[in-house]
Amino acid sequence: MIMKKFQKMGRLHCLRHEEIMRSDHGSYRIGLGYAGVSKLLFHKYNRGITYRNYSNREEGITRYLSFWQQDQFDQFPVEHCFIYTGADLMLNYISGALQTFRIDLNELNSNFPEVHIEKYMASVLDALLEMKWIKISKSSIEVTHEGRFFTHIIQGAFFYKRVSELRS
Repeated sequence: MIMKKFQKMGRLHCLRHEEIMRSDHGSYRIGLGYAGVSKLLFHKYNRGITYRNYSNREEGITRYLSFWQQDQFDQFPVEHCFIYTGADLMLNYISGALQTFRIDLNELNSNFPEVHIEKYMASVLDALLEMKWIKISKSSIEVTHEGRFFTHIIQGAFFYKRVSELRS
């Protein structure tokens, strides 16, 4: 009985967090402490950054603790950092929207007026339409019932070009 109550509370908390992260696309979260991950996205200003504090490598905890013990406050204990381009912010937005199986084109176009997804991702959209994994209307791109099982592949199709750029 106690376990069920705990699971429900935990699940509701996770769902609420996910809902907030998907709906508030100009969002931020700050990860404090060892292996904390921070994500700061500001679509209005076409800026974003994600960074991770020292983490799970053997020397990571030692480096993190020594940072605080030596009072090195002129720097921050960051191990990895990624600075978003405008296109990256749009892809982040699309990724969150696809988790809800629907991209609101009006909202997308108001957040990213310089990019028209129908032109920018024409070949991807055509392929997904042909496979019947999405349907497109004037106001949205929706993942079909058949496509829902393949959401991760659909996301990958949208990201393929950018991931290839980052790898090279």
